[in-house]
Amino acid sequence: MTHDGSIVLRVADLPCARLGRLISLSPTDSLARAETLLTRHGVSRLPVLTEALTLIGAVDLESVTIARLCSRDHTLQGAIRPAETVELDAEVQEILPLLERHKFAFVEDERSRIIGIVTHRDAITALDRFSAPHRLLGEIERRLRRIINVAFPTMNELRDATGKSSLSSVDELSLGSIEHLLRRTDAWTRLGWRIDQAAFVEEIAGVRRIRNRFAHHHGSVLTAPADEEVEQLTGFLSWLRKLDTGC
Repeated sequence: MTHDGSIVLRVADLPCARLGRLISLSPTDSLARAETLLTRHGVSRLPVLTEALTLIGAVDLESVTIARLCSRDHTLQGAIRPAETVELDAEVQEILPLLERHKFAFVEDERSRIIGIVTHRDAITALDRFSAPHRLLGEIERRLRRIINVAFPTMNELRDATGKSSLSSVDELSLGSIEHLLRRTDAWTRLGWRIDQAAFVEEIAGVRRIRNRFAHHHGSVLTAPADEEVEQLTGFLSWLRKLDTGC
C-alpha cells in the first residue's frame, strides 16, 4: 500500500504467478518432446530447467520450428531462447517495461524456483481490473469532500463539526470521518437535501467497507474486486454526481 492508501499490485497477486503444476523441459529433451508438451498443454512457451531447477531459457513452437529447419542434429539446444525472471514481490507496474520488451517472464519464488509465468497481457489485464474500483473510489471521495466543503464553507465550522481541531483542509477527511459527520442530524441538515439520511449514510458505509478491503489489505494475495462491488461503487457514484450538481 502506498502512502495515499492506493493498492500496489504485485506479481504474487496474479493467478498465473503460482501454477499448480509447472510443465517444464530438460536441456536433454528432444524437439519432439518439446513440441508434444507445448501442443498437449496448449501453452505458448515452456521453461527449460536443469536437474537443479536452474532456469536456462525458454522454448516455444516458433523456436522449435526454426531449430528443425536450421539445426543439423535437431536437439533442443538450438530451440532455447533467453528468458527473464521476476520475483513474487515485484510490483506489476514496475515490471511492465520488461514484459513489453520480452512479452513474458518466469516467476521465481523465495528459493529462486520457477513456479509460474506472467505475460504482458496478464499484467495489463490485472492492472485494469484492479484500477477500476480505485478510480471510482477516488471520484466518490472527491465529490463527498466538495459537498462537505459547500455545507461547511469555513475551516472553523468544519473543525467544530468534526471535532478535529488540527484539520487544515477538507481533503484530510476520510470516508469514515465523512460518514460519522453525516450521521449527525445538525450536519445533515446543512446539506438541505430532501433524501433519506439513513439511506445515504449507509451507502457511504458500504463504500468505506469496499475501500478498506483494498487499501488496508494485509493478506498474502490480493483478491480481485467482485463484480457486485464495482457495480455498487458505480451506482453510488452515478447518484452522487446527480446530487453534487443538482442539490
